[in-house]
Amino acid sequence: MPSNAENKHHPRQDGDEKERFNLLELKFGGSPPPKRSVCRAAAPQIFASMGFGFMVASVASICVMPTQVVDDLHKRNGSYTNETEFELSETQVSWYGSLSYMVQPIASICSGFTQNIFGRRRMMLAATIPLFASWIVLHFADNVVSLYATQIIFGLSIGFMEAPSMSYLGEAIEPRFRGTLSSLAEFLYIAGTVYLNLIGVFFHWKTLSLLAAILPLITFFIVLTLPESPTWFIVKGRLDEAEEALQWLRGWVTSEEVEEEVRMTAKMITENPYSGARIIDGEYTKVKNTPSQVALFRQARVWKPVLLICIFFCAGNAGSLIGMRPMFTNIFEDLHTPIPPKQVLVLSSAMNAIGCIVCVLTVHKTGKRFISLASLLLCTATCLALAAYLWTKADFPWLATVFFSINFFAAGLGILTMPWALVSECFSLEARGLSAGICAAGAYVTYSIFTKSYFALHHLLSLPGVFVVYGLISLAGAAYLYFLMPETEGKELSDIEKDFA
Repeated sequence: MPSNAENKHHPRQDGDEKERFNLLELKFGGSPPPKRSVCRAAAPQIFASMGFGFMVASVASICVMPTQVVDDLHKRNGSYTNETEFELSETQVSWYGSLSYMVQPIASICSGFTQNIFGRRRMMLAATIPLFASWIVLHFADNVVSLYATQIIFGLSIGFMEAPSMSYLGEAIEPRFRGTLSSLAEFLYIAGTVYLNLIGVFFHWKTLSLLAAILPLITFFIVLTLPESPTWFIVKGRLDEAEEALQWLRGWVTSEEVEEEVRMTAKMITENPYSGARIIDGEYTKVKNTPSQVALFRQARVWKPVLLICIFFCAGNAGSLIGMRPMFTNIFEDLHTPIPPKQVLVLSSAMNAIGCIVCVLTVHKTGKRFISLASLLLCTATCLALAAYLWTKADFPWLATVFFSINFFAAGLGILTMPWALVSECFSLEARGLSAGICAAGAYVTYSIFTKSYFALHHLLSLPGVFVVYGLISLAGAAYLYFLMPETEGKELSDIEKDFA
């Protein structure tokens, strides 16, 4: 007669779905949860989304920093803009601006696997430490190699942090709050750009690096107070800890109020062949030799949203002028903007913020599809308008500033928020880790391509030509989304998967 230990590793052949369901119901009970205050339920989920928000604020500061550094160190018109520091050539600027984006995909894809091993929370905490250290190293940087080193560490840290953060957001936040809180978290990305650009008006870039180091510190302490993802606990068979995590995340409620959610999540996971969790002889057990996550990408419900999100990132990065970012101050000087270039950077960040606020306030009414299309089309229009302005050699500096401002508003409205929101809500548990990593990698691959190719495009096509290329890429992305992007706002994951399948 087989022992209990043997039974734990071999599923019963006569079990059926009804029996598996009843085993879970015996564990958790079946009484419906009592009604509770919406504010009470939302409060801890808002706090949890702030952890993700300050993480993306750190990303924003990394994206903004090359603009501040290049403004001081890049050679223009045959002379250098500083007399006491080392110098950056055009080639070095392109490498410095794109290097973090180049290495980030490696970490993003790896994190799709490691987050399933170590947990979402632990991965987020670990990534903030080298991120903080890199800002300190940047403060003492005195040569090009040290600048490159900080960019590499930045890219790896963010890569290991982003996919777990997005998975956590998708697993910890209820569907009714997910759209708004995803946008609210992304608002802190805009706040990070405003913060760094604003203090960049008054401080040297080495001082900025110390002030930017505050952001990963805040992220660390917020995440430290959060529970681990309840879904991850359930996958690992730690049901009591999953219940405690949900009690915290649903408003510090009693165990009876989350029993149904834990039960249904556990049922979903044990019925999933990729989770590695099963009900065996009445016990919740981990099993080995589960199917590979890679095999999931043969299914339309997985590869279609991954492809759509990556195309969205590509089109959005073009339309929001991501490749020009390190050279913004030089471009603004060439356009003779009526206010100093660094103040234009502050204005651009403020317009991003206003666009993001509009997104947060309207996404429930308009849906993600409408906002995404409106954002891309507005960016297309402003790119082409800026190209026309330069080709006609018009002398209306305020007009160019207005076009840039509309572009930054449109980027904040959807491009900087919607793709990341889709990552957090479009993938089922078994595909979430790797899919989120691939999508984040796709975002940063396009970041690096646009940034690294900017000078080559500028020399080949001139600045107006670059605007046209970016505008056409944004327009092509809008056309793709128009025909293939379903509405996801307020929908359950099962419904979203049906739309893609």
